[in-house]
Amino acid sequence: AHGSAAPEQPTQTDVAGAADAPTTADAASPSASPEPTAATETAAAADSLGTEMTPEVTALITEARDQFVRGNFAAAEDLYQKFVELQPNNVVALANLGVSQFRQGKLTAAQLALEKALAVDPKDAFTLTTLGAVMIEQNRIEDAIGYLERANESQADDAITLNYLGVASSQLGQFGKAEQSLRRAITVNPEYAEAHFNLAVIYATAKPPSIALAKRHYEKALELGSTPDKRLASMLQGDPGS
Repeated sequence: AHGSAAPEQPTQTDVAGAADAPTTADAASPSASPEPTAATETAAAADSLGTEMTPEVTALITEARDQFVRGNFAAAEDLYQKFVELQPNNVVALANLGVSQFRQGKLTAAQLALEKALAVDPKDAFTLTTLGAVMIEQNRIEDAIGYLERANESQADDAITLNYLGVASSQLGQFGKAEQSLRRAITVNPEYAEAHFNLAVIYATAKPPSIALAKRHYEKALELGSTPDKRLASMLQGDPGS
């Protein structure tokens, strides 16, 4: 497995929406996106494919990751593309290329790269989670849930996977499943601001709303660094006991 929490870059869209390309900022959604693997993890993945990592490849991966962390996703994409050209069947190269494209909103290209990674390793949890996120962005919610559930089977209790699963479930009106996934995400990682934020959205929009619970998770999300959301805040100006 080679996924981890993304650098803090809130990318909020609609209530209980999906993480967007990092250019939008509106209301109530998660801001976690997968980030690329470290060079040491890449080396391990390459070893598993029987591929020796050359100094050239190692330097390429390091520079690509640095560009990604700086938010230079186009530069990272170019570097990961070179990595793929050197090692066309390397799951990590393909998955990281897909992540870089996803963060630029290049959803079709990202889907293609991630599907190639899955063809090499159908159980790679990081690729499955990222492809689930791409499906949410394409409003293919049932497909997203399929990929995210497969990711959860491959690597149980990954907080980012659970967060996306909560988002996707809420978009299908499966609020009980959404709440369960998001609560599990914050059990795994109590400091996961995006999952607290999304729980606040779930509770605020429930029928009837659970304002006290929504406030608790919204305040926790803000404490952990989430961007204040005017629309959600206005929804929480209700009876604390409701």
